[in-house]
Amino acid sequence: MLSTIIIDDQKICSEMIKDILAKDCPEVEVVAVKDSGEEGIKAIKKHQPDLVILDVEMPGMNGFEMLREIKDPDFDVIFVTAHDKYSIEAIRLHALDYLLKPVLPHELIAAITKVIQKQSEDKLKQITSLLKHIDDNKRSVKRVALPLGDGLLFFDLADIVHCESDGNYTTLFMVSGQKMMVTKTLKD
Repeated sequence: MLSTIIIDDQKICSEMIKDILAKDCPEVEVVAVKDSGEEGIKAIKKHQPDLVILDVEMPGMNGFEMLREIKDPDFDVIFVTAHDKYSIEAIRLHALDYLLKPVLPHELIAAITKVIQKQSEDKLKQITSLLKHIDDNKRSVKRVALPLGDGLLFFDLADIVHCESDGNYTTLFMVSGQKMMVTKTLKD
């Protein structure tokens, strides 16, 4: 689910957006509807949304000022406004879309689709990065600690030629020609 907050001082616009989302975007859950920038900030802190649908012109604090108040926003933004003069500022604030009022259903649905696609791509990048990190860590293991009698000895992996099972012990054959018996099975 895409948790969403709608922030618009015009109740009719908020309700229209909420109705479109309820009817045509089942993957969207509206967690709050607020009518001012101040209330919007409180709702964002409380709900940690994936998406904020934000009006630009509101009394007290406009949408741009509201976004600047939020430290490290971790959500996507779709601006809605009756004025096209704010589009450059919206782009500077990394808005995912900029819709003119009255919001048309197909435009809102297209904007929501962009958000979902972007978040899917972000998740894929996170997974890819995690897998790369795990793979890098596997390759960075250069030493191994093995039990010998009453303690541990550390070996460079490059110094071990091969290992042979010997019951509850394992014999290590080293590059130097030396053999060492450890108190672990080969499986361990």
